[in-house]
Amino acid sequence: MDLEGYKAKTALCCRLLQMESLIEASGHISVRVPGTDQVLIHPMQASRATIGPKDMLVVDLEGKLLEGEVAPPSETHIHVSIYRRRPDVLSVCHSHSHYATVFSMVQRPIIPACNALSPFHEGIPVFPYSGHIDDREKGEGLAQLLGKKRALFIKGHGAVIAGSCLEEVFRGTAWLEKGAQLLWEASQIGEPAPLPREEIDVFLARTWNPRGWRKEWDYYVSLAQQRGITVD
Repeated sequence: MDLEGYKAKTALCCRLLQMESLIEASGHISVRVPGTDQVLIHPMQASRATIGPKDMLVVDLEGKLLEGEVAPPSETHIHVSIYRRRPDVLSVCHSHSHYATVFSMVQRPIIPACNALSPFHEGIPVFPYSGHIDDREKGEGLAQLLGKKRALFIKGHGAVIAGSCLEEVFRGTAWLEKGAQLLWEASQIGEPAPLPREEIDVFLARTWNPRGWRKEWDYYVSLAQQRGITVD
């Protein structure tokens, strides 16, 4: 895929995330262009509902604008700090989704009590600063806390999900929100119990792979088409 193709796909992912209320007026998705030190991210001010390929910006791994005429998100340091630290990561999402944010606010860990939370069985650390991650120092601290995990909470603020491609990060963002909702609802009835590790391993082996990520991606693209949302 060429640069224009990545721009189109990243913009589409942004619209899908907004469609599912995983990001709203704020929140952002980015992609590291494979084989380069360039990152695609959308502008700070643009509506996440209408982002198109022509809106996409290119920044370097320090967050410096390389292509585009408007400002990137103030929290671009979330993305570039993770990319600098994690060569395996090719996409990052910062969401403000409801239930993920709820769990960022309390001293109660996410446990893998349902399949949707299986990808996060190693735990989700909580970055203790609730404000904007708007400089290198905060970004480095966040990336260090994330380590090799798939997700991180920002206290009282939202979540960060990292992965090997857009489809994985989209699915991870959606599953984290769904799983957090199920976990909260289950806790109203009783004490949720984690799934056995061997069952988690079997489930992930079957579902957490490019084929599984693509299945979910295609479903949401078709859903967007049914709702009249542009997918080109």
